[in-house]
Amino acid sequence: MGFSEKRPIFSVQTVAPQRKRCYNDLYITVDDTGGFLYMTLEECYTAMGANYQDVLKRFYKSDMIRRFVKMFLQDDSFRLLTDAMAKQDVKEAFRAAHTLKGVCLNLGFDNLSSPAVALTEILRAGTFEGAAEQYAIVKTEYDRTIKAIKALD
Repeated sequence: MGFSEKRPIFSVQTVAPQRKRCYNDLYITVDDTGGFLYMTLEECYTAMGANYQDVLKRFYKSDMIRRFVKMFLQDDSFRLLTDAMAKQDVKEAFRAAHTLKGVCLNLGFDNLSSPAVALTEILRAGTFEGAAEQYAIVKTEYDRTIKAIKALD
């Protein structure tokens, strides 16, 4: 992928190529050819609190990982979970949490899969007792994950 194809976040003046800068709590590579900030796939995983090397061992190719990671932005399981939690529909909340958990486990989003597993188990019991607190953790990690993915080059 050439630099011209990378989605810029904002423009910045730099002196040396490939320097790390902190932007919005994410460490992002600064490319001096155009002064745009972007994040590599490995930096994305690090920013979200996940282990890129573990995922690379399973998928073998970074292009495949990148494609699936970008597809996560269109996954509606978190939205369905949010809706079901608001409606107090334990069956639908369980289904959505279970789907989110599976997707995150497959993509190696450890930061999000762990709280999603805990929420799934709470909802599996057919109760919302403790679900709101666990959902808050899932939401925090989901937001962190989405923020990192959107900063990908």
